[in-house]
Amino acid sequence: MHIFITFQLALTGALGRCGVLDPARLKGVVYAFRGSIADENEHRFVLAGLEVDKRYRLHFEDSNSPDRDVSGGELMSAGLSVHLQEPLSSALVFLDEVAAKK
Repeated sequence: MHIFITFQLALTGALGRCGVLDPARLKGVVYAFRGSIADENEHRFVLAGLEVDKRYRLHFEDSNSPDRDVSGGELMSAGLSVHLQEPLSSALVFLDEVAAKK
């Protein structure tokens, strides 16, 4: 199991994340949370530990974005964009590896 934790949250209230990727199960989750800064409602989190050529289904549990499929390369270069409109809010984003088409 890979665990990645990045905290960008301080008393000032910026966005932060922590997450877990379990390659044996081909699943992961990102926990995104927003502090109290009024004008920071979007943040991009660059992920690590994914397969560049594989595709991952992103499921936004709190419905703050539509579900979509993204390559591991995109998530590790451009990152995962999370929108949290309200201060002191959070979101769960689940990642599932998409099975390769035969």
